[in-house]
Amino acid sequence: MSIQSENVDCLIKRDQLDVLMASMPLTLGANIFVSLSFSHMMWEAMAPGVVVGWVALNAAINLVRLWIARTIRRRGLIDTAPDRVLTYAWIGALASGLCWAWALVACAQAGQAHNIETGLTFCGLNAGSVIQNLTNRVSTLAFVLPNSIILIIIFMTGEAAHSQIVGVNLLLLTILMVRAAGRAERNFVGAARLRHEAAHLAESLQRANVAATAAMRQLDHAANHDPLTDLANRAAYRRAFEDRLVRAARGEGELTAMLIDLDRFKAINDTNGHAAGDAVLVEVARRLRALLGPEDVAARLGGDEFALLVFRERMDGQDGALADRIVQALGRPFDLPSDRAGQAVTAGASLGIARFPRDGRTRPELQIAADLALYAAKSDGRGGWRRFDESLRAPVRAGPAPAAGAPSVEDRSAEDRSADGPWAGLADDLAQALEAEAVAVWFQPQVEAGTGRACGLEALLRWHHPRHGAVPPPRTVAAAAAAGLSAALTRHVVRQACRIAAQLEACGRGDVRVSVNLAPDVFDACAPAELIAAELAAHGLAGSCLAVEITEQAAYGTERCGPQVEAIRALGVEVVIDDFGMAYASLDALRGLGFDGLKIDRAFVGGIADPGRDRALTGAILAFARSLGVGVVAEGVETEAQALVLRDLGCPVLQGYRYAPALSPTRALLWIAHNALGIEDGRADGAERRAAG
Repeated sequence: MSIQSENVDCLIKRDQLDVLMASMPLTLGANIFVSLSFSHMMWEAMAPGVVVGWVALNAAINLVRLWIARTIRRRGLIDTAPDRVLTYAWIGALASGLCWAWALVACAQAGQAHNIETGLTFCGLNAGSVIQNLTNRVSTLAFVLPNSIILIIIFMTGEAAHSQIVGVNLLLLTILMVRAAGRAERNFVGAARLRHEAAHLAESLQRANVAATAAMRQLDHAANHDPLTDLANRAAYRRAFEDRLVRAARGEGELTAMLIDLDRFKAINDTNGHAAGDAVLVEVARRLRALLGPEDVAARLGGDEFALLVFRERMDGQDGALADRIVQALGRPFDLPSDRAGQAVTAGASLGIARFPRDGRTRPELQIAADLALYAAKSDGRGGWRRFDESLRAPVRAGPAPAAGAPSVEDRSAEDRSADGPWAGLADDLAQALEAEAVAVWFQPQVEAGTGRACGLEALLRWHHPRHGAVPPPRTVAAAAAAGLSAALTRHVVRQACRIAAQLEACGRGDVRVSVNLAPDVFDACAPAELIAAELAAHGLAGSCLAVEITEQAAYGTERCGPQVEAIRALGVEVVIDDFGMAYASLDALRGLGFDGLKIDRAFVGGIADPGRDRALTGAILAFARSLGVGVVAEGVETEAQALVLRDLGCPVLQGYRYAPALSPTRALLWIAHNALGIEDGRADGAERRAAG
């Protein structure tokens, strides 16, 4: 029986008792009155002492029942112990019924049981009991049956000719009264059940409505707010941005977009732990909220990156004054959590400001302008703010200067040229594509050569442009460099890599390392180590879940690469030299660069199945890696013959279409799961192909 049914049954019993107790005084009073009338009729035929004794006993029983009923009312037992009260009710009714049965026996002994007065008295008494108590047949029958049975026996055993006929009629009457008592109780219980179930359903619907409304509010809040700081999230920020752009275009107010980046957040996180970092972010949000106007919006975009939309009827320099107050507020020390009571840290912040419509008319344009201003503020020494001006855009329009030793524009293929040919306008579309998350990140598995067990995933770009169709990843990277979006694109890829790494960890596959490619332009556009650290912190991940792949061109072509590589390795992130041997084969140069692995380019793997130069070069690379104690991944493995040769040469990790193509995040996770099942069953290849296909 369900809890709901038990509750309804309890309520029905209370209803039965309420009616029973309400009718008790009248029922008992009538009982005493009938006993007095009956004693008057029997006074001449029976001994006076017997009559008086029976009347006194009957009155005593009824008075005790009345006292019990009042006590039950006073103590609230109907609500707290309905089953016990029902027991009291039928025991009291049985005692009264037995008393009346004794009167019948006494009448029979006096020879008065067969007269019409006795029959009518008891028939009326029993019928009245049935009529008066329509809620509980047990107490009704406890009173009716004892005297009815005695009365039937008396008439059925009588010597008069009509006595048995009366006895049969009394039997039929008793059966009808029993049926009537049962039917009356069923009707009462059915009506009460319907009433209570309807009330319960109404209450349940009301509770469900309240709960659903509360859940919808919570879901709506969660869908639009950052879970840590309770500021607006990216989705809510975009909607608020578009809304205020429309209003500003209609002349309802003036709009300024601000981007804020904490200057020393990574050091705070590394030194004091994630809990301290989270506490700083929460306090940053609180201080920002305290400075905002009613139409302003604050959002956390990720890590330690915040954004503000300042919307005023007339700006009149209010945005600059607000920027000063923000820098001042975020420059004050932050108290650490209670487990580090008394300690405080200083984070500081840099701001970039862009105004509508002077610096841009669309959200992507204003975002890019604010980002460039933020970068300039950091370049100025941090702890300050900069407004956007066209001089900051000049380097972007000109495109990044080629790294030392990098191929010239003329030497690059048509696919890699900035804005010429079929890819014209691609750089202009990339900002909007990143905002809309139209640039997808897929993942190609890497497996252990000896066992076939998945051990890694490489993050690869997939951008399907509405005009150009599928955009090759190198073209996407070149467009990002031309548009000044290398940092934004890298942040997007690292964020997706961290997201799938967190999912792998939750599934018990934290041993699968996710690799991210860093283009040479990234080291000039931003500090990738700080970017990676922020995303790791935001997802609560250790650095060991990631690896970064850098080309030899990046390793030797940019001055900032060396320190950044060391900073990345300090996070616990592995650094792998991608396409090793394709650009700079200087072993002497490698001595000055810390790295953890090499990646053999597909150009060597393609012809490795046949004895010759490719196999010899691959063997030399593997021997070189073993001498340095670093790992090796061979990419572009497409056939079993290639895989066998690489295993024989001692290559530890393989990647390529032989195992799986690049997969969407969901399919990549499914592939990992099937791969694990296949390894356990000894059927890795079949499981992998089913998941990939």
